[in-house]
This record gives sequence, structure tokens and C-alpha cells, in this order.
Amino acid sequence: MTGESKWMTGILSDPGTAEKFRKFRPFAAQAAVRDFQISKGVISGVVEDRENKFGVTLRVSTVPESVWEDLTRTMAEEGRFSADLLSGRMPEGIEDVFGRFQVSLYPRSPAEVYVSCECSEEPVWCRHGARLYLCSGEALEKDPFLLFAVKGKAREALLTDLRVKRPAAAPSGEWKGGRQENPEDFWVLRVPAEKLREIASAIPPRRDSA
Repeated sequence: MTGESKWMTGILSDPGTAEKFRKFRPFAAQAAVRDFQISKGVISGVVEDRENKFGVTLRVSTVPESVWEDLTRTMAEEGRFSADLLSGRMPEGIEDVFGRFQVSLYPRSPAEVYVSCECSEEPVWCRHGARLYLCSGEALEKDPFLLFAVKGKAREALLTDLRVKRPAAAPSGEWKGGRQENPEDFWVLRVPAEKLREIASAIPPRRDSA
């Protein structure tokens, strides 16, 4: 399948699972998802068609808190990560940041998602599990913060960490090799008084015209 989201890429990397999703697409297009919820490591909902409804739970691996410390510190070094997320966009290069600490933001294979459904149609991926997974992908596309939440860092906690760990700006009066940024410094006298007196004495007196 082409044009799939990154949420789908890892799942469809397995030919058998990809074939199941291809087969389940017509059902997924018709079935509704109720009570959709996302929390740390868990995505749940009730999938219903015209005849039945089944509770489905998807479980994914979360990022250890110790790794989140490194992740958020690295993200805080670049303000664009916060800016993109607040604009509703998944930041470009975010996967590289996660990969630097040997963790993944997206599932890399079907084995990284545990599917539990009240039906007994399939041993692993049933059509209801596929529908919920597709639904979650749609939700994550609309709100990237949800992906961070399912990986273990809710929106407010993430934003707080990024704000607290953001590198402090240099004091306004600190010399940075260029102009002073403090507007008040514009009026500070930087020429020694002796030099000013010397310059003044060299200026000939003004002669008023008769």
C-alpha cells in the first residue's frame, strides 16, 4: 500500500498483516468506533457494525521516564519542536531524536502492538482491531500530542518539560561579540573623559561674523 502514514508503515511491513489490512479495508470504511480513548500505552474503543459491537484494546510499548528526560532535553534545545506541535504538526526530524536514544515513536512492526478484541474471529489481527488501529491513525494525524501521550508523555507534561528545559537566554547586558542588546546601553558613555577634553581643546573657537 502506498501513501500510508508513518503510524501504518511498521504494521504493514509484515506481508501477512498487510494482506489482512487490505482485506479489512471495506469493513473499516463502514464500521463505527465509539468510546475512543487514548492513554499511556493503551488505545481502546468499541467497534460496531450493523449487527455487532466489540470492545477492542491496543497496547503499545511506552518510553521509560529516564529516556523521556533525555528526549525532552534534546527537544527543548530547538524551539521548533514546541512550535510545530502547538501548530498541530508532527515536527520534522522527531524520529531521528527518538532513534538517538534507541526508542521509536511509531510501531516498527506488528509485534509491537498487542491486540485484544472481544470477538473470536482472528487469533491476532481481527477486523475490529484493524478498524481501531486505522481510527487511531486518523486521530494521531489530527493531534500529534496524542502519539506522545500513548508513548507515555501527556500534552501538558510534555509542554512543561520543554519549557523548563529550554536553554536560558543570555542576560540582555551580556557581551556576545556584537552590539549590546540592552537599549539603555546606547546612552552609556564609552569614551574616557580625558579624551573628550583633549578633543574639545583642539577645536578652534568659533568666530562670529561681523
